[in-house]
Amino acid sequence: MQDLTLVFGAVAIITIVIMKTIDEDNRLKFISGTWILALVLTAPMLSELWASQAISYVDDDGNSHDGLPQKWNGTQVICFDFSSDSSHPVFMSGTTMISTSGESISVNDAFNGSVASWDGSFVGDAAMTGVCIGGLSGYTNGFDLTLDAVALLPNRDLEVIYDVGDYGSFVTSIGGVAQADDWSSWWGLYINGAEASVGIGDLQIDADDVITWRIES
Repeated sequence: MQDLTLVFGAVAIITIVIMKTIDEDNRLKFISGTWILALVLTAPMLSELWASQAISYVDDDGNSHDGLPQKWNGTQVICFDFSSDSSHPVFMSGTTMISTSGESISVNDAFNGSVASWDGSFVGDAAMTGVCIGGLSGYTNGFDLTLDAVALLPNRDLEVIYDVGDYGSFVTSIGGVAQADDWSSWWGLYINGAEASVGIGDLQIDADDVITWRIES
């Protein structure tokens, strides 16, 4: 939305300059050309904005899909939450919703990925941003869902780095955001808003579960 404002603001300024500097016979031609160019340049942004406005979201705080697209309700979803201290270079505003085709279908600025924290209290950080990939199905293991979901995105934007130890697979970095060596920050794992009681390799999931990875400190 901010990019659109900047583009059309610049076009408005150019239009004013044309009105003052170009003779009347050529004025309309230059103004028309400027606005046509602006529409061509902003067409992808306008298309995304219109698509976002057409998306309706689940509005039920008792539903694990609360804040997610209605058409994902009852499907498997995985979300990745980044903080203001550990932000992602691409997903820096609201929560971007990604379809199974790997395309962004909307950005929900009101969705901050709030979940129950490790001590049972409620976490709600307005500075949280992130991405959710939904509409998935057929998975029974959380690690399989995690790896397959991030593979849907181009440019390895959510690449998952992990180690395999005595207790199974352990995620150390997501999307270039790594946990701290001194454990001052780490990637927390949640299932339907509650802290997972097992590691991702052992996490068994149902057809309508929502997995959340959240950078915490």
